Amino acid sequence: MSTAQLRALTTATIGGLSGDTMARLTAAQLTALTSTAVVALSTDQLSMLTTANIAGLSTAELNALSSKQVAALATATELAMTSAQVQALSSSGVRGLSAVEVTAQITTLLTSQIPGLQTAAIAALSSANISSLSTSAVIALSSGQLLALSPQAMAGLSSTEIRGMSTAAISSFSSRQFAAITSGAIVGLTSADIRALTSQEIGAFTVGQYNAIGAASTALLSSFSSDQRATHPFHLNVVNQLSTQYQHLILLGTN
Repeated sequence: MSTAQLRALTTATIGGLSGDTMARLTAAQLTALTSTAVVALSTDQLSMLTTANIAGLSTAELNALSSKQVAALATATELAMTSAQVQALSSSGVRGLSAVEVTAQITTLLTSQIPGLQTAAIAALSSANISSLSTSAVIALSSGQLLALSPQAMAGLSSTEIRGMSTAAISSFSSRQFAAITSGAIVGLTSADIRALTSQEIGAFTVGQYNAIGAASTALLSSFSSDQRATHPFHLNVVNQLSTQYQHLILLGTN
């Protein structure tokens, strides 16, 4: 088809382009389509775009695509998008990204796009993926997304990121997630965070985590509330491996 013919297509006639035609369009020909025509493309048509012609979609056109339309793009095609194209996806459009696409392009996504990612994609992130994110991007994760993080991914959190999370978010972690926080990151907890920890989280504390908190601040180690101590959720086989000072701070609140 000529550029003039493509430019003349409307939302009413764009459906006439077959999948084979979509696959054979060059990037220059795809550029000839009007923005309204592009937005009207069906998921079947979008699924036929290739790594060779995806460059023909403008950032404005990509921004207008729905999550279903984004999901229709083949993984190889989506991964061929430029950084500018990926960052042009709307906060709702990024919900169409698959786990493979998110893990491959996590550092390309903008902080404002992070909350739009599906929890299934968040669950696929590795510790390296989390470590590669900016602090603002990690803190932008919703409570549902945080709960979706795997224990492996939790190991990629930094103390600054832990400190930047709300107390409610931290108290929502599962015991497996909490135990996976590294000794370097656990010192990001505040006294308010510690007093809000659930029995399951307290029971998940490791020797390394206790020692790291004690080394950073003995006052922080004594922050457990009287109610927490009364329910005695501490694993004594873990606490007994600590120094006498740390044991007293944890269990009694004093040296």
